Amino acid sequence: MRGDATQSTRAAELAQYVSLTIAIAGLQFGWSVETGFGTPYLLSLGLRKSLVSLVWLAGPLSGLIMQPLVGILSDKSTSRFGRRRPFIVGSTVCTVLCLCVIGWTRQITGGHETLTIWLAVVAFYFMDFAINCLQASLRAIIVDVLPASRQDAGTAWASRMIGVGNVTGYLMGFLDLVHLLPFLGSTHMQVLTTIASTVLGVTVAITCYFTSEKPLVRPPTEANDSLEAFRALFTSLRSLPLVIKRTFRIQLFAWIGWFPFLFYGTTYVADLYVAAHSTDGGSEAETMERGTRAGSLAMFVHALASLASSLILPMFTYSAAVGLPQQQPGPRSLSVLSNIKRVLDGIRARLMVSLPTMWAMSLVIFSLAMLLTLVTSTVFVASMILAI
Repeated sequence: MRGDATQSTRAAELAQYVSLTIAIAGLQFGWSVETGFGTPYLLSLGLRKSLVSLVWLAGPLSGLIMQPLVGILSDKSTSRFGRRRPFIVGSTVCTVLCLCVIGWTRQITGGHETLTIWLAVVAFYFMDFAINCLQASLRAIIVDVLPASRQDAGTAWASRMIGVGNVTGYLMGFLDLVHLLPFLGSTHMQVLTTIASTVLGVTVAITCYFTSEKPLVRPPTEANDSLEAFRALFTSLRSLPLVIKRTFRIQLFAWIGWFPFLFYGTTYVADLYVAAHSTDGGSEAETMERGTRAGSLAMFVHALASLASSLILPMFTYSAAVGLPQQQPGPRSLSVLSNIKRVLDGIRARLMVSLPTMWAMSLVIFSLAMLLTLVTSTVFVASMILAI
């Protein structure tokens, strides 16, 4: 009976992890559409390459504004639907609307080039702000719903869902969706945005329906001073521990390299593809579309590598604060599988490194990979660099 109860508890916890974090997979699916195809799409509308980077200022700008703002406002929300659910639903509706506008920009403006570019840029900006609002709310609800003892597992499930969203998003971008699903749109971007909107809506509906959130009841004497909360936020930034300040500085420079990778990775491979196939015949638009799909395939391989890394690397990492885990010698067994497991555990113990060391190694590998892009001229090698 005890074994059945334990199995039932584990199944219930698994179902809760999946329903609580599946919306993050839908969000990441939509995010992969923006990062993987936003730049080629804006270029196809006629926006100059030098101006595309100004569009992608929306990402860090919206994160800087929306993440703390949504955290403060939702923390104090007394809505009967819960603290996070109104922000989740509202930002999802805004994201879906922006995706639809992006997919059908030319049809909305009647083909007017300047108006089409402006509408697409505005839609991307609004979508970035909505996505950051949704991301902050979905991560906050994990902390709200799960007890402290299970929050690490919930965060791990969120990371897995990010990997699943990336893999499926870039895979969809690689497929010839116009021929596979012609009833969803006449262009690749239209079909992609339709699928992304549907996936996001369904996954968010699952999270909202199956997640119980208790409304916040504020005492009558407690004031809702959001301005004071902002002042406290910026005051605390000046008194952060030294190790946190150093981490912020490292992240600043790491993301200077990471953002171009996210938003220009597909275009980088596509340009190499166009250069290699410029004499094959066919229109420039068709060659560029095939190049974009080649870039999407490269990002799909990158997403697979990221998902595999998120599953494997934690087994070779330990917390520097806790120290290297000690392997407890157990009784020797005559079982072949037990002996193989003991040998593998010993090898894993010798290969384990601290989390800061693993982070430093990843930054070094990323830097070397980015330097290799200067001397790469083939689609295959470029795809392998993106995968790394």
